[in-house]
Amino acid sequence: MIQAYNTGAAAYNSLQISLNRQFAHDLAGQVNYTWSRCVDNGSFASSLEQFGSLVQDRYNQRYDYANCTFDIRHNISGNLLYALPFKGNRLVEGWQVATIIGIHTGLPLNPTNSGQQFFDPADLGSQWNSRPNYSYAPGCGKGYRLIKKRVPGLSQETVQWFDPACYEAQAPGFLGNVKRDSIPGPGTFSADISVTKNTKITERLNAQFRVECFNCVNHFNVGEIPSGLLGNINENSNAAGRTTFSQAPVVTPRQIQFAVKLDF
Repeated sequence: MIQAYNTGAAAYNSLQISLNRQFAHDLAGQVNYTWSRCVDNGSFASSLEQFGSLVQDRYNQRYDYANCTFDIRHNISGNLLYALPFKGNRLVEGWQVATIIGIHTGLPLNPTNSGQQFFDPADLGSQWNSRPNYSYAPGCGKGYRLIKKRVPGLSQETVQWFDPACYEAQAPGFLGNVKRDSIPGPGTFSADISVTKNTKITERLNAQFRVECFNCVNHFNVGEIPSGLLGNINENSNAAGRTTFSQAPVVTPRQIQFAVKLDF
């Protein structure tokens, strides 16, 4: 008889700091910072968790107790509104400048043996896409960064975030010693700016002109990265050790829009 249980363990802790300035002297602003840590033994449901992993060892669920799939360690967001103090006539009055800034560390990534399947004589659970061992190769463990490089046999550059040489396949029938979701993913940065001009035309008619710029610095932000795009660490066809983000979506490149609104 096979019996299944809906069990799991999770913990979330955070530090939240907020600074507010109410609108005074033509200036208002707010800054929020959150440091958080989320751990569990299997983020797997829907939405942000759709790329979660199944429990590797059903008899030892602590083996998978590590970073949540949706764990974002640092979040900083701020906004500022400044009403330009120009007075005199309709052309110089009513100008406002606003900005929103967001800085967020990335979602964790899960290195797996996606190129081969390990026979499991003890029936400890599915080892398809199981985690490998650390190779402890020289130069490993010094951080992660985006590196564009040409891989022999490919016509285009690939982008590498971590070094696959830092990992090696575990022996068949054994589980690897790499923690789940152990690679910090690339973070995001955005700065949005708007300029607004409010003009009173008549007693009952008002006009507003807006210029809005999203991600004004055009910072390269990698979108949500499915685990399949990380590269196959131990696959035979991946001898060059490439880790490609070429198919990963990019979050909001620079966008500028104009708008005119009439209130009556």
